[in-house]
Amino acid sequence: MLKAPADLVIVEPKYSEKAEGSSIVFVQERDMKTRADMRGVVVSVGPKYKFGLKPGDKVIVRRYDYGGSEGFKIEHDGKEYLSLQPKWVEAVDCNDDAD
Repeated sequence: MLKAPADLVIVEPKYSEKAEGSSIVFVQERDMKTRADMRGVVVSVGPKYKFGLKPGDKVIVRRYDYGGSEGFKIEHDGKEYLSLQPKWVEAVDCNDDAD
């Protein structure tokens, strides 16, 4: 089990196709982790985090044209996670079928 320190959030990223308007652009596997729309599931919230997230919340994480998000990558028990500062969590995804 991972525990987020201070005001950080640990998110398990979920990479998906990038939606553009009414069409879907399928991203090649090699580009999936750098160009795709990045959503994730909150795994842990630090004790000083002040923005009301809790484990299990689905979030949208800021992405850049040059690829990646502003987070520290962690590998634990064969899974990839991101440790993020609050400013990199853009929104909580309230859509139940966002997986």
